[in-house]
Amino acid sequence: MKKELIYGTMGIVLVLALVLFFSLQYGNQTSQNQQAQAVPNAAISTIPTGTQTATTSGTASTTSITTSVVAEHNTQTDCWFIVNGKVYNMTPFIASHPGGEQAIISFCGKDATQAYNTKKGVGHSARATQMLGNFLVGELTKTQ
Repeated sequence: MKKELIYGTMGIVLVLALVLFFSLQYGNQTSQNQQAQAVPNAAISTIPTGTQTATTSGTASTTSITTSVVAEHNTQTDCWFIVNGKVYNMTPFIASHPGGEQAIISFCGKDATQAYNTKKGVGHSARATQMLGNFLVGELTKTQ
């Protein structure tokens, strides 16, 4: 009788531990995704595009941005970079980047296409590319 009670208690504890573990894992991923989606929209309200300013309303517009404008956003507190012809404001994501802050900071104000597409020889994951879209500022223009 005691043996069955001990095994039953151990089984319940194991199930509860697994439920807690998976709920913490899933809850953490959900809150990170919500944070990644919410911060960029709040962070990008006015986008300088050379001589004019384009204002967005909740999402990034199809604003044309020059490389010289991107180059002005080259610090940890104001970090834009280019990936595959699109400009992203990565400032809100720097502290959350799984590969460390320096992986983003070293490309602030620059074209990060090669580094992004060749990470560990295969490039970033589909999930990372999807998240990147949350930080879109606009399209790179060829004219200066």
